[in-house]
Amino acid sequence: MTTTLRYACHTAHLDPMTGEGLLVMPHPIDDLRLAAGGLHEADWQQVVASLDRQGWEPSESDYGGWQHARTPDIADGVLVGTAR
Repeated sequence: MTTTLRYACHTAHLDPMTGEGLLVMPHPIDDLRLAAGGLHEADWQQVVASLDRQGWEPSESDYGGWQHARTPDIADGVLVGTAR
């Protein structure tokens, strides 16, 4: 059973049975820029901390950095995997 977690700008679809998930990123054009940074950046920090507390972390690609995925129905996403 997939669990969906909604944050201010991001949505995480997580499958604890397989340890796989998809973190859907917001469109950059929709970012609200503030003096200290953007809304997307602030939400990203909250999302990563929240997922980390639950045992999830972004998957690393073979070339360093995060593993990105694009699907026809979702514009951009970052794959996440369990840390357990």
